[in-house]
Amino acid sequence: MQPEHRTLIHDLIAERTGLPGRRIVWSYEGRVRPQVPFILLREYGDQKAAGRSVSRTDKPGVLSVRAPYECTLTVQYFGSGTEEPVDVLSDIVHWLECPSVVDRFFAAGMAVYDVGNVNDISTVLDSLAYEKRAAVDLSIRYDRTIEDDVGYIESVDIKENLDKCPERIIKVDVKGEYQ
Repeated sequence: MQPEHRTLIHDLIAERTGLPGRRIVWSYEGRVRPQVPFILLREYGDQKAAGRSVSRTDKPGVLSVRAPYECTLTVQYFGSGTEEPVDVLSDIVHWLECPSVVDRFFAAGMAVYDVGNVNDISTVLDSLAYEKRAAVDLSIRYDRTIEDDVGYIESVDIKENLDKCPERIIKVDVKGEYQ
């Protein structure tokens, strides 16, 4: 995903759970593990979902190239002793279907199009402490857009001279980037 997509997901989850932003982390950030409760986000399987579309922009000679991509986002909730991680993730999943949230995703060129089961993956740690956690996979589709400066021809003058020969002589004057 692009940085703006990651930021939106992070901020939406923080908004729903009430957790401070520093307690919602992306895998492989190289940070110290936060204290529980916290949420770990992991993106994988980023791939192109369909063909690209090319459209004009308001800048001469610049085209917008857009392609839909999809990925899987694993959301893991590491809970403290007071709440059930499955309940917290189930609430997030249900909230993602609310029209206001769907609209916010749509405005960013994103959609959560499939949600896996919320699974309890609690475990016993090496110190025999019990770690409560749950996980869910979200299938997300989003647009990647780049601008391509292909150049342009501002104007073309064509002059034709017909003389006694049956051949035509055409002179073309081009103005623009490709002079």
